[in-house]
Amino acid sequence: MTYNAGRWFVAALTTHRSMLETGTQLGPYTITGKLGAGGRGEVYRAIDTRSGDPVAVKVLPDRYAGDTTARGRFKREVHALMALSHPNILRIFDFHTADGVSFAAMELLEGETLRDRILRGPIPWVRAVSLGIAIAEGLAATHEKGIIHRDLKPDNIFIEQDGTPKILDFGMARLEMASADESDSSPVKTGPGVMLGTVPYMSPEQVCGLPVDWRSDLFSFGCVMYDMLTATVIFSRKQLVTSMSAILKDPPPSLASFGVEAPPELEAIMQRAVHKDREQRYQSAIDIAEDLRKL
Repeated sequence: MTYNAGRWFVAALTTHRSMLETGTQLGPYTITGKLGAGGRGEVYRAIDTRSGDPVAVKVLPDRYAGDTTARGRFKREVHALMALSHPNILRIFDFHTADGVSFAAMELLEGETLRDRILRGPIPWVRAVSLGIAIAEGLAATHEKGIIHRDLKPDNIFIEQDGTPKILDFGMARLEMASADESDSSPVKTGPGVMLGTVPYMSPEQVCGLPVDWRSDLFSFGCVMYDMLTATVIFSRKQLVTSMSAILKDPPPSLASFGVEAPPELEAIMQRAVHKDREQRYQSAIDIAEDLRKL
C-alpha cells in the first residue's frame, strides 16, 4: 500500500467509532477521506489544521473496542516506536490524548511495502544486500533498546520512494526492558505453547511456543532475505502445519536452485541467519550487517 499524504503519519486509537466520517475533527486533524483498511486498523486521510499539511490517521476498528489484546498491541506499537530513533524505523514524534482519543504523530512514508516490490519479481542481489544492511541496522537499533519485533516480514517493511527501507508494525513487539508505565509497554501476556508471529517467517522457537529473544528476529530477517532474492517464501507450504514443520526440519534451499547468481558468501550469511539452532545463528543484527557490507 502506498500513502501519499504529506509530511506526517498519525496513528489514532479510538473505541467509540467504527468509521470516521469526512469532516470529523480529531484533535487538530480533520478527516477528509478513507485511504484503506487492514486486519488491525483503518487508515484515513486527514489535514493538520495548524499547518495545512495532509496526514493519515490509523484507527483501531470498533469491533476491537472490548478486545484488550488488540488495544494493548496498538498502544505497545506506539510506545515501542516512540523509544526508537533510527533512519530505518518508522518514527513517532508525538503522542496525545484529545476528546478521549489517544493518537500519535508519526513519520509519513511514501512508496510501497517490500511485499509489493517482491510481487513484481526477485530483487537483484546487490540491491537486496543493500536493503538487507539497512534493515539489519534498524533491527540492531530495536534490539539495543530491548525491543524484539517478533513479526518481521516483507509486509512490515516499507520502501520509500528514495529506496530507504523502514521497519513497521511493532504491534507484536516484546519489550525486554520495563518502562515506568508497565501498563502501556508490557508485552502481551502469553503462557507456554502460545505462538505470536506470522508463519512462515517465524523462528523455530516461535513455532514451538518457546520464549524468544533477538535471535528470533534474525531468523525472520534471513527469511526476508531469501524472499527478496528468490521471490519465494522458502518455508511456505500448502498447509499451516506443514509450513511449521518446514521451519523446524527443512534446510533452506540454495539460491542456485532458483537460478540466482550471487556470491557464495551471501548464501553462507543467509543460511547462518536461518539456522534452526539459535546458538548457531548470528548473535546480533549488527554482525549480519557487517558481513553483508563486506560483499
